[in-house]
Amino acid sequence: MGAMSPKQDLPVSRAVLVALGIEIVLLIAGSVAIANAKSNPAPVADQSVELSFEDPQPKKIEKIEPKPQPKPVIQPVIKHHIATPMKTVAPQPVPAPAPIRPIPVVNTPVAVPVVAPPPPPPPPTVNNEAAEKEASFAAQLKAAIITARIYPAAARMMGTHGKTKLGFTFLDGVSSQIHIIKSSGSTMFDQAAIQAVTAAPVPPIPESLKGKRVNYEVEVVF
Repeated sequence: MGAMSPKQDLPVSRAVLVALGIEIVLLIAGSVAIANAKSNPAPVADQSVELSFEDPQPKKIEKIEPKPQPKPVIQPVIKHHIATPMKTVAPQPVPAPAPIRPIPVVNTPVAVPVVAPPPPPPPPTVNNEAAEKEASFAAQLKAAIITARIYPAAARMMGTHGKTKLGFTFLDGVSSQIHIIKSSGSTMFDQAAIQAVTAAPVPPIPESLKGKRVNYEVEVVF
């Protein structure tokens, strides 16, 4: 390249001068500012810068299980008792027991429940018609015996009297086993009573007594 001309060197020197002037002004201004700052320090504003960083990929939150805490050990509390001296108590006199009075025993009558006797059993069922016929036959037979009696002639002459009670068995119109239950005291009267039983006519026998053995008693009066 060739040498620069004097016209081209003029702008360069002006620029250099301008730059130097600016630097000088800045230096002066800086020194003045430092001096003012030393004399009147200005409060410094709190400037906080918030920085946020976003994670492009969300992280998985892991579940943290709580660790088991050890159980506290309870220490037994031991209480210390201070032994107090025992006081000696003088024995008190024991009063004599009161005499026990006997309680009179009153014998109260005990009510005994009255138990009614059981009712008598009902009488056996009997054919009333047959019973009536048998009773009527017995009365007729005894009347026939008394009618058939023969008063002993010797006793009639002597004017004596007597009464004999006899017993006998009757079966189908025949009287047997004749015996004296109570004697009259006279052989004549007792024999006359036995003959009256054998000689008496037999009334009609009811059907209920046929083939039936019956015992009778009769009293013969002379």
